[in-house]
Amino acid sequence: ELDSATGVDLDFCSEVNRLLNEALDRDVEDYSLEVGTASLSAPFKVRQQYEKHIGDDVDVLTCDGRKLKGCLTSVSQDGSEFTIEVTRKVKLAGEKRPRQVAEPLTLAVADCRQVTYHFDF
Repeated sequence: ELDSATGVDLDFCSEVNRLLNEALDRDVEDYSLEVGTASLSAPFKVRQQYEKHIGDDVDVLTCDGRKLKGCLTSVSQDGSEFTIEVTRKVKLAGEKRPRQVAEPLTLAVADCRQVTYHFDF
C-alpha cells in the first residue's frame, strides 16, 4: 500500500510496480505483486497517516474492545501515542440536563487494535 500527504496517483503506482518487478527475480520464486493506495477505510500504520488526519474524525478500536470516535488532535513525535477529543454527556452541578463536553483522551498506539478515518455518508 502506498500513501502520501499529497496523495498518490495511478502513474506513481505503476512506476513503483515496474521498479519492484525489475528488482525481484521470478526465476528464484514465483510471486504475485499488487501495488495500490491505502483506502480511506484502511487502518493507520505509520505516524505520517496520523499527522495527515489531524483535525479529522477517527474511529478507534482499543485492545480492550472499546469503540471510540473523536477528532484527532495530535500525535507524539515518535508516533507511539495520539490524542483524540471525544464528546460525552456530563451532568454539571446546578443544571437540569446533561451537557455535551469535549474532553481530550490520549491513547497509546500499542493499546489500539486499529485507528481509521471516520467518514459520514
